[in-house]
Amino acid sequence: WIPVSLFVTLSLGAIAVYQALRERGPPLLFLLAWFLGPIVGVWVLSLYAPIYLDRLFIASAPALYLLVSWSLGRMPRGLGYTLGAGLLALVFLSLGQYYYGSQFHKPPMRAAAAYVADRVAPGDLVLHTSDGSLLPFAFYEPQLDQAPIAGDPEHQTDGARALSLDILGFEPLEPDQALSRPGRVWLVVALDHSVEYQKQMA
Repeated sequence: WIPVSLFVTLSLGAIAVYQALRERGPPLLFLLAWFLGPIVGVWVLSLYAPIYLDRLFIASAPALYLLVSWSLGRMPRGLGYTLGAGLLALVFLSLGQYYYGSQFHKPPMRAAAAYVADRVAPGDLVLHTSDGSLLPFAFYEPQLDQAPIAGDPEHQTDGARALSLDILGFEPLEPDQALSRPGRVWLVVALDHSVEYQKQMA
């Protein structure tokens, strides 16, 4: 259903943008600026630093929904009802996958962080193969001594993942550096990106 949903969404979005550009009322121009602003902004910033992340476009979603709803209301009644019903059907199918599809369930990072925090000893290091576990652990259990493993291909591109670690002050460690420290090393593996690299590190 993903290609079908993508085609329908892009088609209705393109129709809505076209109709809004034709009528050019102030509310429509505001919605267009709201919808296109984050997309264009991320694209411009990406020319200087690779910061692309899908979730950055969440800010555009409400404007897209309003534009599509307005566009459906401007179509002939039969066509608008048919497209609207098809869109709702795709939404319900997607929600079913989102709530019940195991591939979309996030791992219980809060429980994992609490488990490790209850068992660490002074001098222990918590080493992460991914910021997918490091960032939640840092939020739920900030008192832990934690670091990412050096060498993640996505961190070496100076993209959004690397920038987030730099901002939070996490310095990647080579495995030899981590093992040469006193105390135990806890390894947390979260296979959310660079999967082959993380498996190799584990």
